[in-house]
Amino acid sequence: MVKKISIIAILLIIIITTFTYIGLTGLKIQREQGAKQHRENIKNTFCNQIIIKLSTGEDKASAEEIASKVEGKIVDFFPPDDYRIELPSYFTLEEVESKATMLKDDPRVMVALPNVIMNPLN
Repeated sequence: MVKKISIIAILLIIIITTFTYIGLTGLKIQREQGAKQHRENIKNTFCNQIIIKLSTGEDKASAEEIASKVEGKIVDFFPPDDYRIELPSYFTLEEVESKATMLKDDPRVMVALPNVIMNPLN
């Protein structure tokens, strides 16, 4: 009788361990698929924004004038000299990159880069 109970206990432990392993493996696969989807979302999404860093001494009026050159508007200011310019939503990624390159030619602009901070919920 004790031998039967021991065998049943061992079988139950094997069954519980198996189901636990299967459950954890399933969660790992789900997590990996979610991470892969997140990477795809980022790869296929871009912002219609440019981050600029102005030369020392330039003010918000200069930033607004620079933004208007690329049909944009200032949406954020990061002290001391960084601004975020939002462009029209119909611009393609290539147009945003082209506008950023164009802004680099302005002597008041030290840095101009497309905003690469993405929203993973898109």
